Amino acid sequence: MAHKFSNNFITTRVVHYGEAVSGEHRRIRATISCLPCRRRKVKCNRQSPCHHCNRLGKAERCVYSVERDRNFELPHWRTATQILPPLNKSAGQDTLETTETLNVAALNPFCESSSITGEDSQRPVDSETWHTPGHFYSGISHWSFLLPEFTDLLQYVDQGGYNDLQGHHINYKETKGRMQSTQIPTLLASVQPSAIFSELPPREYINICVTNYFEIFECVYGIIHSHSFLGKLEQFMQAPEQMSPYFVFQLLLVILVGNSTVCTANGRLEYSAIAHLWSRVVSWRSAAFLLQEIDLEIVQLDTLMLLAKRIYHFETPQCMLISPYVIHRAMLLGLHREPTLFNRFSTHEAESRRRLWYAILELDLVCAIDTGMPPSLEPGSWDTLPPRAEVEENYEYAEDQSSRSAQLGIGSRGLALLTRSLPLRLRIVGAVNKLRFIMGFEEAIRLGTELVKERTSIEDFINSQQYATDQQSITDIVQELLQLTYDRVLFCLHKHFAARTKPEYEFSEYTCLRLSSRMLDVLLRPTRPTETNKHGTTSRKGVLGTLASSGGYFFESDALNAALLISFLLVRDSCAISSPSTQISCIDRLRNFIHVARERTCLPYPSGKAFIVPSMALEWDQR
Repeated sequence: MAHKFSNNFITTRVVHYGEAVSGEHRRIRATISCLPCRRRKVKCNRQSPCHHCNRLGKAERCVYSVERDRNFELPHWRTATQILPPLNKSAGQDTLETTETLNVAALNPFCESSSITGEDSQRPVDSETWHTPGHFYSGISHWSFLLPEFTDLLQYVDQGGYNDLQGHHINYKETKGRMQSTQIPTLLASVQPSAIFSELPPREYINICVTNYFEIFECVYGIIHSHSFLGKLEQFMQAPEQMSPYFVFQLLLVILVGNSTVCTANGRLEYSAIAHLWSRVVSWRSAAFLLQEIDLEIVQLDTLMLLAKRIYHFETPQCMLISPYVIHRAMLLGLHREPTLFNRFSTHEAESRRRLWYAILELDLVCAIDTGMPPSLEPGSWDTLPPRAEVEENYEYAEDQSSRSAQLGIGSRGLALLTRSLPLRLRIVGAVNKLRFIMGFEEAIRLGTELVKERTSIEDFINSQQYATDQQSITDIVQELLQLTYDRVLFCLHKHFAARTKPEYEFSEYTCLRLSSRMLDVLLRPTRPTETNKHGTTSRKGVLGTLASSGGYFFESDALNAALLISFLLVRDSCAISSPSTQISCIDRLRNFIHVARERTCLPYPSGKAFIVPSMALEWDQR
C-alpha cells in the first residue's frame, strides 16, 4: 500500500507485488556535482575546476565522486579506497578504471604504472596497513605515507641491484613479541596482592624505577599523585596483603615504565619478566573491565597502561585499551567538565582530575600521530581548565616542608606548559590526518609559525629562574620531552609538502631535514650518566635514546619517520642536502639508524624491516 499526499487529503494507490514504482516517486539525478557545489546546493557544470570553485579560488577542492548506477553496492571496507578519486584531474571527468589504476599503482610500488600517481593525489592506504590491528586508516603522520614515494628506488631493488636483502627476509609477525595474555581470570578475588609481592624485583630496583618514573614521565603527564603513591608504597612493603589491587597494578605499571629508562648494563629487567608483569596487569584489567564500575583509579590505571603500551609496543585486546576508549571512560567519569562546577570536589581532587584529563588528551594526540588517525576530540569538546603549575596545599605524605617544596609541581609543570598549545596541536594533527589533505601551503606556514612561537616561549620559561629547581636533571628531561613533542607535530605538518619536492616547497624540505636530524640525534643517542651540564650538576640527557631502545613507538614511529624522510631527500637529490657537509651528516645518521635497527632484529622487540629502506637509500646514493 502506497500513500500519496496532497494538500487537503490523502489518496491511496495500490501497488502490486513486483510492480515498478513510477518515476514520480524516485528522483533521478542525471549528473553528480562536485563536493563544494553539493554542499552549497548550487548547479555545477562539472568542469575542472567548475565555475563556482574557479570564481572562489578553490580549484584544488573541486572533487567529483565516481558515477555509478543504482544497483551499485559499496565494496568491503578493505577495498573501500578504490572508489576514492584523486584530488586534481587532467580531464573534466574521471572513470572507475582510471581511479582503480591510480590506486593499484600506488599500492604496488613495483609495478611499471606506479609513476601515473600524481604528486597531489590522495595516498591510499597500503595493504599491510589494512591488515594491521589498530590501523584502519593511515594519514600523513604515519610512516607508510612515504613508502609510495620510493618508486625508482624500489624498481632498482626489483631489478636485482640491491644485494643486502639476501638473508634478511624478516617476518614482522614472527619477530613481534607476543605479550597479550591468553589466560584471563573470571574473578577479581583470585588476585592476591601478597602473591604479586613475591613476583616483584628487589626493593632497590623498585626504588630506581619509581624515581625514574616520577622524574621523567610524571613531570610531563601528571597521571598520579606522587606523595600519595609513595606513602602507599611504604605501606605495601610492610603489609602487602592489606593493599587494594588498584595500587598493586599501578605499582606494576610504574615499575614497567620506569624500567624503560634504565640501561641494560645497569640491570634492566629481562624481556620475559617484562612480559610476565604486563600479562598480570592485562589479566586483571580484563576482568575489571566487565565487573568493576568506573572510578578515578580505574581511569588512572588505563592511562598508565596506554603509556606503557606505547613505550614497549605491548599488545592488548583492541576493545579494551585504545585511546578513544580511555577518553570515553574518562568522559563517563566527568573529567571533561570543570570540577569547580560541582561542589563535591576538594582543591586537591579537582587538580588531580584536571591533570588526568589533559594527560589522556596528550596521550591520545601521541597515538593519533603514531597511527595516522585524527585525534578523538576537537578543541571545544571540554571545558576543564588547564592544570596549574603549582598547587598550594599541604600534602599529608610529605615528610617535611623542604621535601614538599622541592617536589611541589614536578607532576604538573610540564603538563601545564604543554596545555598552552594543545588546541593548536590538535588542529594540526587533525588536518594532516584527514582522509583528504586540503590544507594550503600558506596556512601550513602560519600554523607552523604559531607552533614555533609556543615552543620558544616554553623554552624561555624553562631556562628562566622561575622554573629553576634543586634537581637540574629534571629540567633537562622536561626540555627534551617537550622539544620532541613539538618537533613531531611540526614534522607532520611539513612532511606532506616536503614529499612533493617542488621549488616552492623548499622551506618545508629544510624544516623536515632539520627536525629529522634533531630527532635522530636525540632518539639514537645513548645515555651518558657522567655528562655534566652548564650548571655543573649531573645531566640526564640521552634518556630518550634509552626509551627508543625499549622497543616501542619512540623508535618505530619517531625514528623511523625521520630516517625515511632523510632517505627520501637523499634519493631525490633535494636542495636541502645539496652541500657536501649536510650530505655527509645525513649519511652518518642513516648509518647509525641502520646499526640500531639491525641490532633490534636479534631482540624480541618489534623491528620488522625498518633498516631496509635506509640501506637501499645509502647504496642508491653511493652507486
